This record gives sequence, C-alpha cells and structure tokens, in this order.
Amino acid sequence: TAWAYALIYPWTFAVGLVLMIFIHETGHLLAAKQRGLPVSAPMFIPFMGALIAMKKHPQDAETEAYIAFGGPLLGTLGAVAAFALGAVTHLPLFYSIAWVGFFLNLLNMLPIHPLDGGRIVIAISRWLWLVGLVAGLIVIVFYLRSVIFFMIWLLFAVRLYSSYRSMKKNEAVQSAVLNR
Repeated sequence: TAWAYALIYPWTFAVGLVLMIFIHETGHLLAAKQRGLPVSAPMFIPFMGALIAMKKHPQDAETEAYIAFGGPLLGTLGAVAAFALGAVTHLPLFYSIAWVGFFLNLLNMLPIHPLDGGRIVIAISRWLWLVGLVAGLIVIVFYLRSVIFFMIWLLFAVRLYSSYRSMKKNEAVQSAVLNR
C-alpha cells in the first residue's frame, strides 16, 4: 500500500499515511479485543483505506459503537503524535502527516454507514443517518469532489432508502393485521 501511494506522493509521506491508517485500524482491533470479539489483522486496500474483518459481529449497538469509535480515537492520538514530532523537529512532513491523520479521522466520523460515524450513531438513533445523508452530500460531493466517497455515499443513500421502504412495508402489514 505504501508503494502504491508512493507512486503519487513522496515515499516518506506515503509511509506516514499508511502508518496513520494502520494506527486507526489498530484502534478498532484493540476495541474489538477488549469486547472479546475475534478480528483479523488490518487489511489494506490501496487508495481506499483499510479494514479489519470481524469473525464474530457485535450483538448490540453499544458494542458496535465502541469498536467503531476505537479507530478515530487512536487514529487522532496518532495524528497528535505526528503533530508533536513536527513541533519538535520542525519538519513539514510530520505536520502534513498529522493534517491527513486528523482529516481522515474527522471524515470517518460522518454518520454514513459503513464509515465509523455511521456505526456509532446506531447506538443513539438511526434517524441521525439522515444527518449523514445531507452532511455527506455537502461534504463529499460539493467540498471534496471525491468519486470514491461519492460511491460510498450513494450506496449509503440506497441502503437508507431500502430500509425506509422495508419499514413502511412492515408498518402496512402490521396495520392490516391489527385491522382484522
């Protein structure tokens, strides 16, 4: 993955970027282990990020949110460490890596499923996904203009619409049963 990023960026920045992603995914891994869930080591997908595969899924929304929050929490601490290295060494490289780390962790907190924010808000209310639908459109389409994030947002929008239709269909069936 570092090699793939080094095709676009200087190799030192590419290694720092992969390290920021690794730290983020390690946060998920540690949180899952704390909750007793077996997970894989981080798997990197160049230009998409990384993920950990859960061998057993959380049984409740609180555990799901806990694991989802572990990545941005440790990832942000990693970005703080890169920023501190920049402050000590005065090397712009570390400030750049820190900025990317902060940005990726913040972006990951958008309440869009499958991003971490989308998994966290399930513990609060699925209605917050509507905030993600609007905020995601504004941030991803109008600000970032990112094709990859637009595809994630589009899949989220389709999933949200399907969930809404399914909920309405279930309500209609329940109403018909009650009216008998």
